[in-house]
Amino acid sequence: MRTWETAFVVDGTLVQRFASWDNRESGFVAACQHAVQKKPSFIIQSDRSHGERKGVGIVKKKSFVLEQGLYISWVIALVATLGSLYFSEIQKYIPCTYCWYQRILMYPMVILLGIAAVRQDYKQSYYVLPLSILGMCMSAYHYLVQKTSWFESAGSGCGIIPCNAAYINWLGFISIPFLAFVAFTLITAMNVWIIREVRSVSAK
Repeated sequence: MRTWETAFVVDGTLVQRFASWDNRESGFVAACQHAVQKKPSFIIQSDRSHGERKGVGIVKKKSFVLEQGLYISWVIALVATLGSLYFSEIQKYIPCTYCWYQRILMYPMVILLGIAAVRQDYKQSYYVLPLSILGMCMSAYHYLVQKTSWFESAGSGCGIIPCNAAYINWLGFISIPFLAFVAFTLITAMNVWIIREVRSVSAK
């Protein structure tokens, strides 16, 4: 069985060595979580299989996306949530059925991403992506209902509030579903980037 030892170095000094891990990626993620306050210059992973220590690579200091990606995603989700509450509670725009579907997908991400950002838990990206991708699809469909005649019947018959009604139409194309689509897309892109970065670094 292959096991991995993970350690991180600050200013040329070995600061902390972790217990062996069965999975190299898990060891890297755990090292980043523990090292976030110490700002390591690099992280080392070694293969401890069969009692032999074999260096398999040096991971440089975390990239910008690993340092700030979860915080950026959380800020986007928070702004989208507060924006939706502003429209409904301050402007008194009654949400339609499709708006509620998008809220159901957006609101939990504020909690998930907030906890993930504080703990630097990159695995949460896997749980965020299903919500953000579904949100992209729902908001894109809602936008098409508003702006095209393709789904006109679906828009007018979706509930008490017609889903093809546009409370705002900034610059002739920016509506509430458009704003939601942008937010879901940015969150999706950021978390895909985080996952790719973690896999790329742990594979070196």
